[in-house]
Amino acid sequence: IGIDPIRIVGAVFANLRDGGISQGGSTITQQLIKLSHFSTSEEDQTLERKAQEAWMAIKLEQMLEKDEILALYINKVYLGNNVYGMGTAAEYYFGKELKDVTIEEAATLAGIPQAPSYYDPYVNPEETTERRNIVIAMMHENEKITDEERNQALNVSLAGSLQDHSNVTDNSLVMDAYLQVVADEVFEKTGLDLYAGGLTVQTNLDM
Repeated sequence: IGIDPIRIVGAVFANLRDGGISQGGSTITQQLIKLSHFSTSEEDQTLERKAQEAWMAIKLEQMLEKDEILALYINKVYLGNNVYGMGTAAEYYFGKELKDVTIEEAATLAGIPQAPSYYDPYVNPEETTERRNIVIAMMHENEKITDEERNQALNVSLAGSLQDHSNVTDNSLVMDAYLQVVADEVFEKTGLDLYAGGLTVQTNLDM
């Protein structure tokens, strides 16, 4: 229905124990609501906000199919390195379109959003591989892939499939920093998240 009551109850008890909003019990639908309508800053994670997210998630489930909700989430989710959306991430990390990624590459992308900085394949390849392998195991457990596909995917080296960004030009580095300043200024002046989509911002940068 867009929320998971059992996880929410568990999160409430955990939060009461920890004296804050340490857990959210969020579903994909709730995460989509947060990415689309709310700030993701930790200080904004209030009980009132969580209640709003839950109510909006229930309403969204009544309007859209599960696949539509998942597609919207996939196009908005943050995957580290200033990359938003799994289509962009497939190009950034693996140099290919999302429809062309392999099982192990898809599993890598699926594992990153839980902790994008920690599961950065360039910074923490071992942790990212471990997370990828958990996703692959779950794919097999849910009968989405065969024994052979699982074994083959688990034996692929993560480093061997990653794009090399070590020779990024100075212009690209400057542009990334510039765009981050633009995004910060937009948020400061309007309260809107540039990376959430739906905005067109014109700047004075001419490469």
